[in-house]
Amino acid sequence: MPECFLVRVLVVDDSAFMRKAISQALACDPSIEVVGTACNGQDGLDKAKKLAPDVVTLDIEMPVMDGMAALIRIRTECPEPKPAVLMCSTLTSAGSHEALKALRLGAADVIAKDPQALGAGSDSARGELVAKVKAVGEPVVRQRMAMGLAAPTPPAARPVRSAARPDTGPLVQAPRSVDLSGKTFDLVVIGSSTGGPPAGTPGRAGAGEPTSSWKAICCLASWPSSRMARSSSSAWRRASVVCPEASRAWTMRLRPKLR
Repeated sequence: MPECFLVRVLVVDDSAFMRKAISQALACDPSIEVVGTACNGQDGLDKAKKLAPDVVTLDIEMPVMDGMAALIRIRTECPEPKPAVLMCSTLTSAGSHEALKALRLGAADVIAKDPQALGAGSDSARGELVAKVKAVGEPVVRQRMAMGLAAPTPPAARPVRSAARPDTGPLVQAPRSVDLSGKTFDLVVIGSSTGGPPAGTPGRAGAGEPTSSWKAICCLASWPSSRMARSSSSAWRRASVVCPEASRAWTMRLRPKLR
């Protein structure tokens, strides 16, 4: 990596949890600077043009504009030197259809996003992410140097980089234990987000609890239906009502199990 230069990164993900987890993982390396975050593809495109990062980490499933559409527009509309795009999604495992499609559309590389590992501060997950960001970002940094372009300064004042190693502890705290022994419920509602903390996912909810005695389970998720169908979580299979893509008002009709 050229001396005195940072790889400047824009993190694009619709999950606030994942934006924080990815940013925190990248902040561990002194040669990487996260210059901004974006919550959807359109926001990412706008900030990529404004901040001119060296690398954009890009999720796929997002509102307003998805990652594939944003990838095409970032690669065609951003000025030279164009940022390298690293697709970072739960869908982009090595050899997957989405990974190969992203590479055909111009992504520099892909990485399978693991919310649980990143949220827990896994060294291996953090190391893989940092290594890929530096690998795809170095050619862009060299091109910027060759063109005599200084990295632009974001509109907001940058915080002073601390010489101390940033906090790399887990983002996910252990859930508070609640004693429910002897209590009965007519309905258990489980909420989960695509990139939310692992402790809140349906697969772990009710662990050790007598779920067979629950009258009904209602699962609310911001997952798309395609991902819901792939889920092997026993909680999803036992659910009386499943409401994927819970972003608007829904009409939920519980099965007669409540009676």
